[in-house]
Amino acid sequence: MDDNTRRIYEKYGINPKEREKENQEILNKRMKELSDLNRDRLVKEFNEGLDKNYDDLKEYLFFYNVTIFKELESNIFQNIQCLIVNAYSASITLTNLILERLLKLTLIQNEIGLDPVRIEDWNETYKETHRYSKMILNETIKLCHERNLINDEQEEYLTDMRNQFRNGFSHYDPTKILIDHKETAEVHFSNENPEKAYDIEVNMKQIPVLQYYYVKQFARENALQYFDYVFHLIRSIEKKLKYKHNYEGSKKTNGNN
Repeated sequence: MDDNTRRIYEKYGINPKEREKENQEILNKRMKELSDLNRDRLVKEFNEGLDKNYDDLKEYLFFYNVTIFKELESNIFQNIQCLIVNAYSASITLTNLILERLLKLTLIQNEIGLDPVRIEDWNETYKETHRYSKMILNETIKLCHERNLINDEQEEYLTDMRNQFRNGFSHYDPTKILIDHKETAEVHFSNENPEKAYDIEVNMKQIPVLQYYYVKQFARENALQYFDYVFHLIRSIEKKLKYKHNYEGSKKTNGNN
């Protein structure tokens, strides 16, 4: 409580300490009410998302465990959680992370092989492969393709997704995200007189409120498809690595899948 407020309280015979205590109790009560409302809202949204989306996503929970890229499991599980609660933009951003890390790990594992590395040899073993961790996505895509770790179709798809999904969402560039959308859209405008309502043409890629709306719609329509592609790409690359390095009898499988 500042000195001026204290003097005013004292002028009118109000005990400053008691009034401050009362105000704090009122504030604490309101904050608790707000906190309870927010918690109830989150519980409601989580439960509704689980009821609505679980059946469509449960297959990823059954098979999200991987053998070579174990460190990706946590991010995969987090992504499934995003999709369950309809956090589509968060899902795309997390899929970008998974993809970038996947390709870097692919190059590392391809170079050192799949046999376990003794702890005392970690520094020497990973000293040279650390260069892959500094590469940008475009470079890792090309290298993985050159080394037959991804096929032509996968390289083409990932190159397209790099610009639209990775660069678009990481830098929040609606012109990249909405590259396949038309530039303008018609908006129905009505003032206080409905009889004078009319349509106006606006640039949906330049106006912030329209950017928000259409990017949100894009994320909702594409997040699961993008995650699904990267999810299966992990398995495809694991199969190629196992085949290439003759890991656990994987030569019996087709390494070109």
